Amino acid sequence: MNLLTLRIFSSVIEKGNFAEAAKENHCSPSAVSFHIKTLENYLQVQLFEKTGRCMRPTEQARLILPDVKNILTSFSSIEKLKDTRKDLVGKIRIGLADSLLPESIAVIFQKFKQLAPNVTIIAEGSDTAYALREKVYKNELDLAVSFNCGDYPNTLSTYPLDSYLLAILCGAESSIDNSAFKIPGSKIRLPFISINLMSGPSKFFDRYLARMNITVEGHMQVNSYQAMSALLKNNIGFAYSPVPIFKQELENGSIKILPSFLKNIDLGIILLKNKTRSESPAVSLMSKLIIGNLSNPSLDREHFIEKTCLMKRKNFLDSPDVFDFIPFDCSPDL
Repeated sequence: MNLLTLRIFSSVIEKGNFAEAAKENHCSPSAVSFHIKTLENYLQVQLFEKTGRCMRPTEQARLILPDVKNILTSFSSIEKLKDTRKDLVGKIRIGLADSLLPESIAVIFQKFKQLAPNVTIIAEGSDTAYALREKVYKNELDLAVSFNCGDYPNTLSTYPLDSYLLAILCGAESSIDNSAFKIPGSKIRLPFISINLMSGPSKFFDRYLARMNITVEGHMQVNSYQAMSALLKNNIGFAYSPVPIFKQELENGSIKILPSFLKNIDLGIILLKNKTRSESPAVSLMSKLIIGNLSNPSLDREHFIEKTCLMKRKNFLDSPDVFDFIPFDCSPDL
């Protein structure tokens, strides 16, 4: 017994005779008769009764028909996967925000290579969401996993994945006083460390410092979060950064969070694609893996782009949703 035998059995029931079943399966009526006889011998039952030119299924044939159809349907799905894998060739260009968790991206790439071994992944890191948005817009990238920077043209699709809480971080033994960022006019004797001083979080936090009339010992830009972690752990500065990136350091106590009047400020993470270009099977597969592995099922997606874009919060200093309390005489308005 094989799949062709089961297909022919199903065809005879649907068509009602051997001749039509033979046409459907591109074989002769005698071949159909051979397969039906083979199946009857295997099952030790009679499957059809001849009535004129018609072949009527017996009760035993009707009984096994649902199972046969399930087998054929399952095999059809496997065949489709095989055909899809044939289309999974070439290369895929994906942009990634540098601060995304590397373990999560590694898992996605590993699964992708298992399903699409013939596709080359060209991954490009970027420290700004604006750069990734521009490259997807210009079709220089097939897709990107980026922080939300807002103001996306209609040609780009944005799928909300998750959001990262932002906080002020410093080393466990830092000289910065615990309440320094809640005291107007504080002088911080350490530099503000950032991956990109022109990024949304950096500009956002600079506005907070200015509003609170807090001065710092300069700014320092580094090229990776590993470098930032080393500087923080050695008490060389402080940062305003997504908390999940430093989960391990926060858990082992080498880095701590400093309080401020900022609250519930998070940075949105999105899957970004260009709607004007046709999506290849490889891009479609990578998109599904990204959504399956990075998407937060409990995420509130209503007004996500507006709520998680820092640069859209132009009046954040006066918003009760952002600040617990802000003294009104700590600095001039921005």
